[in-house]
Amino acid sequence: MNNKGFLLADSLINIIIVSLISFLCLLTYRLINNYEDIYLEYNRHSNERYEQVFRSLKGCEKCQMKKDSSTPEP
Repeated sequence: MNNKGFLLADSLINIIIVSLISFLCLLTYRLINNYEDIYLEYNRHSNERYEQVFRSLKGCEKCQMKKDSSTPEP
């Protein structure tokens, strides 16, 4: 029996497995990186929108507090 053929097949299988694991790691890294980029862009856009809303608000009016019923009126 020729051992060279077995070693060649075994090494090819190892190369395929390592390539698949490397591909999965790279794909996972890219997905996480894209998610972080999209999330940061969403936060920036959301913050800009909130800033626009708060800038469009008018100044605060003085609140009129109801007098407590327990205090006598003068």
